[in-house]
Amino acid sequence: MAHYALLDENNIVVEVFVGEDESNLIDGKTTEEYYSEEYGKRCLRTSYNGNIRGNYANPGMKYDQELDMFLTDKPYASWTLNLETGKWEAPLPEPVEWQPLPYFWNEDTFKWEIEPYFKNSVTIESRVLTCLECPFWVPETTTCSKCNCPGKTLHTNPYATCPDQRW
Repeated sequence: MAHYALLDENNIVVEVFVGEDESNLIDGKTTEEYYSEEYGKRCLRTSYNGNIRGNYANPGMKYDQELDMFLTDKPYASWTLNLETGKWEAPLPEPVEWQPLPYFWNEDTFKWEIEPYFKNSVTIESRVLTCLECPFWVPETTTCSKCNCPGKTLHTNPYATCPDQRW
């Protein structure tokens, strides 16, 4: 079993499917040749673990023939392509913290920033417990004084909300 990508005339991935192992010949043809004829589109092998062609192909990705890689669109003008991994990289590495927070690249300020929703959050064991701006949060007891919900239980999902919609 192997994965294959079908490409349109502009080398854009239009479909990914599971087919015969690449070591098998089908009607005396390689799997890529056979599937290309069968589907009437160029067919290339892709790999979940990125062993070949940089990235696992997904519909909408472009195949770069010179690099022999499936690539996503360049996310920002300042980013460069890592030719070993096939991944786009920011000019500055993403911050690494003991408490993971969701960062995004701000092209205007040329730096990584914390997602606005999480700027006023406390993170413990990789879970957002509460927004410090909530007037009903009681840090000493780790509960909400309005609905009396325990923060740790309520907020294992960082997008969960207090019934009073104050979080």
